[in-house]
Amino acid sequence: ARFNEPSLVGVRHFLRRNGTAYMVMDYEEGEGLDRYLRRNPPPRPTQEVRNWLDKLLSGLAAVHRQSILHRDIKPANIFLRRDGQPVLLDFGSARAQTIGESQDGLTSYVTLGYAPFEQYSRHGNQGPWTDLYALGATLYYAITGRRASDGMDRYVAVQGGGADPHLPLGEDDGCGSLLAAAVNWMMAIEIAARPQCVEDLAAAIAQ
Repeated sequence: ARFNEPSLVGVRHFLRRNGTAYMVMDYEEGEGLDRYLRRNPPPRPTQEVRNWLDKLLSGLAAVHRQSILHRDIKPANIFLRRDGQPVLLDFGSARAQTIGESQDGLTSYVTLGYAPFEQYSRHGNQGPWTDLYALGATLYYAITGRRASDGMDRYVAVQGGGADPHLPLGEDDGCGSLLAAAVNWMMAIEIAARPQCVEDLAAAIAQ
């Protein structure tokens, strides 16, 4: 509720009643990204995807600066306004997390195809890189129409000496080399191989 970012769902008020809590949120007109992608299958205009990336990174930067992780970024949790601008919804899985502190008790919550391997464990090293992986997987689906391989399956395969079952973006996907490189970077299996924060990624794609 304390955020005021165009790409984050607006919360006007919250209250406790009837043994639970309620949020009064902004009313938005448009549709979910998942539904939009079903109606508009690939190929996808590169500039459209780049616009989604830029806007959502701005919202994530604000969230991460407050040491909050969303932890469930996927097409169903992104809403497109009628002007095509994205809004990040559903912070039901979000948790405050100070990077570097013990993560004991951080609940495991995953959506297959969007969650990286560290999200499968209550003691996994979750951070901004976790949300960036999920955002990358969301853009991957938007560009290709294919859900990415499961994050844990990828990790287990590579750790066992096998091949990564995930097919990275390439020239044939028609999204441009810069965007393809950004999504592939975000979706690296190992945490250290991903952008560590929104600012790292934003600097790399600022062209």
